[in-house]
Amino acid sequence: MKRTLDKPQLVYGALVALALVFMNMVEVKPNRISSGEKMSAVEFLGIEVYALILLALVLIGLSFFSYKRKSLITAGAGALLFVVLAFFLGREGLRVTSGNPSMRITISSGFYVLLLSIYLIFGNILGRDKTNGKLIKIIATVSFGLFVTMIFLGNFDSFSIIKEYGIKQDQFAQNFRTHLFLALGSVLAGALIAMPLGYL
Repeated sequence: MKRTLDKPQLVYGALVALALVFMNMVEVKPNRISSGEKMSAVEFLGIEVYALILLALVLIGLSFFSYKRKSLITAGAGALLFVVLAFFLGREGLRVTSGNPSMRITISSGFYVLLLSIYLIFGNILGRDKTNGKLIKIIATVSFGLFVTMIFLGNFDSFSIIKEYGIKQDQFAQNFRTHLFLALGSVLAGALIAMPLGYL
C-alpha cells in the first residue's frame, strides 16, 4: 500500500468532521416565525453522531493512502455518511416535534458545509479515478435516491421547508376546489337562465 497524501480529500474530510462536531447543524424553532435554538449534530443527535464522526475519520484516513479501491471506499463512506446523517436528522426531528405541530426544524450552516464537502470529495475522486467513474456515479445516484425516498416516506415532515410545502399544497388544492366549484356553479346558473330564454 503506497502512502501519498491526497490534500483535497484531507481538507474536505476535515471539514466534514468540523461540521459534525462544531458547527450548527439544525435550528429547533417553536413555530414558523420565532427564532429557535441552534444545535450541532452532537447536541441534536447525541451518541449516534459518533458513527458519523467515525465515517468522517475514515475519509480523513483514506487521504493518506493511494491504492486501487481507495476511490470506491471513499465514495461508499461519503455516501453512507450523507444517507445516515439524513436519516438520523429526520428521525430525531420527528421525535422532537412529536405532539407539537407548530414546532419546526430548519437546516443550519453545518449541514450545508458538510453537504458541499461531500460533493467536493466526489468531484475529487472522479477527477483522479477514471477507471471507476461509472461506479462512483452510481453510488452517488443511489445515495441521492435514498434521500429522495426518505422525503417521500415522511422522514423530514418535521422540517420547515417540508411543512411549508405541505401547507401551500393544501392551500392550492383548496383554492382549486373553490375555483372549480365557482366555475361549475356559474356555468350551471348560466344554463338555468339561458334554457328558458331559448339560448340553449
